Amino acid sequence: MHDLFKRRRQAFHKEMMGYLRYVLNDHFVLFCFLFLGLVLTQYRAILVDSAPYRGILIWLLPLVSAICFWPGRMASYLRRGDEFFLLVQEADVQAVLLVAFRRTLGVQLIRALLTFTLVLPLWLVIFNSWIPVMAYVLLLAALQCGVLRYRYRGLGQDGPVDWNFWIAEEQGRTQGILRFFSLFTQVKGIEERVRMRAYWNPVLPILERGQSNPWYSLFLRSFLRKGPYYGLWVRLQFLALLALILLPHVWLAAGLAFVAYYLLFFQLLALFRSQDGQVMTGLFPRGSQAKVVGLRRLLEQLGFISLIQALVVLGVRGAFLEAGIFLFAMGVLFKFYIPYKLRRLVDEAV
Repeated sequence: MHDLFKRRRQAFHKEMMGYLRYVLNDHFVLFCFLFLGLVLTQYRAILVDSAPYRGILIWLLPLVSAICFWPGRMASYLRRGDEFFLLVQEADVQAVLLVAFRRTLGVQLIRALLTFTLVLPLWLVIFNSWIPVMAYVLLLAALQCGVLRYRYRGLGQDGPVDWNFWIAEEQGRTQGILRFFSLFTQVKGIEERVRMRAYWNPVLPILERGQSNPWYSLFLRSFLRKGPYYGLWVRLQFLALLALILLPHVWLAAGLAFVAYYLLFFQLLALFRSQDGQVMTGLFPRGSQAKVVGLRRLLEQLGFISLIQALVVLGVRGAFLEAGIFLFAMGVLFKFYIPYKLRRLVDEAV
């Protein structure tokens, strides 16, 4: 039984590594290095003179540290059908789950501690003492272990394995990982989630007024209701807005916001393949030009919202030069880079 789950774990890791090479492409890595450089520049400025940032860091550091210790899901590698085929070896499955739980507990604790070390110098700069830092770390570690033990409290107890719970838990874990990879490439085995978000219904006729391109309407509804696209847009919009408002150096805030927008629209290009499995799209206009035009129009509308948000904040801060550079950079992104990537997607689909 242990060999079976070991092979499943190795196969899963091999599959994820195969998808990872599409995530770490040249453009994404380049902008990650740019983003890292901007973050390290600001990090050094805080370490050199922390007085202007003290008010923000006092509430931001505990929040970031708590996110580092956020408990993830346990990797059990159970699959649908195991409740029938492995039922006769239920005791062995229970033992495998116990080993997996201990592994998950250790891996997540080590991951959290390593991540916490990235913000540890900021703690020492703000508090000038190890005592509050160590007390908070021990509290977070205890809470992480306690949450994991409570979530999987059925382990080690007498009684049958709760097959439905464990299979659903594993499906949720793997689908979350696959949805992330689906933003960069086509992924096998992903199950799409649909959320109606009815509060957008009054806006849809306004956006579609005068539109005769069915691809635009389909991409718009896919963005709002299907997959992780809408949530990704909201999160990165929020992060860009926080950077524009909170960072004292305007050029750094504008740079971080632009990197966030680049990553956002780079990942939204995955909408181009989001409807490849729909049979009824065969009734749409032939050729890829209408498809490209529909997606490009949607991305331009979303980009206009992002641009207005950034320009308003930069204008309020009086950073008119940075606003002009930001406008130019966004223009290059949407007039040259987005069309280039769409042509590449069309060529790959041929």
